[in-house]
Amino acid sequence: MSFTLIAVHFVYRYFATCKPENIRFFRGFNIVIWLLGALFVSFFWGIASFLLYPETERTKRSLLHVLEESYGLDPLWIGNVPYSYWNIDENGVEHLNPRNIIGILQHCAIMTLSFSTVFYCGVQTHKKMKLNTGVSDRTKELQKQLFNALVLQTLIPAVLMYMPTIVTFVTPFFGINVGCYSNITTVTVHMYPAIDPLVWLFLIKDFRKSFLRIICLCSGNCTILNRTTSSYKLSYLMV
Repeated sequence: MSFTLIAVHFVYRYFATCKPENIRFFRGFNIVIWLLGALFVSFFWGIASFLLYPETERTKRSLLHVLEESYGLDPLWIGNVPYSYWNIDENGVEHLNPRNIIGILQHCAIMTLSFSTVFYCGVQTHKKMKLNTGVSDRTKELQKQLFNALVLQTLIPAVLMYMPTIVTFVTPFFGINVGCYSNITTVTVHMYPAIDPLVWLFLIKDFRKSFLRIICLCSGNCTILNRTTSSYKLSYLMV
């Protein structure tokens, strides 16, 4: 579901910057439609995982080894989706598991569509913002900050979501057992929603100043010296 929601997020940015008339698709009941679409993709992913990745004796043995060696847990109490792209016949010869291959192709199709949407919307939004040069220095400075924020917000999901997930899916195909290190993917995917707003918070100057002002006032370590009503500038004396 995370891959779908991030794509929807970038579509909204694209509409807001490049096609403001299409913002109506994110108003009113349309929000529910977007959410239902994301839930449908998540359900489709889950059904594929349930039907196309059945547990076998080989995956049971592998899971038993990993859980006991890395976690000291009883596999009977742990739910899992076994990605095993190879079957071994009675002669010890490996053959591709067609069900698992279909499943991974389905997963890759969803991720490819999601990343393509993020990349296209990010590039088009960046181009549009670059063309809209402001008439004042303040506007130009803000546009530059927005450029940098958008670039980072396109790279962050690629590094935290898409790349780790692809590695997790590909390594079993080559017989590479990453063990407990596969948990890195779970951590990084769930880190993205928390890190994404921090880009705006620290790269946009006005947001950063407001945030530091709140921290200063809450901690009681600063005193407001002056405030100019024209540009709303704040100065602090650290004590």
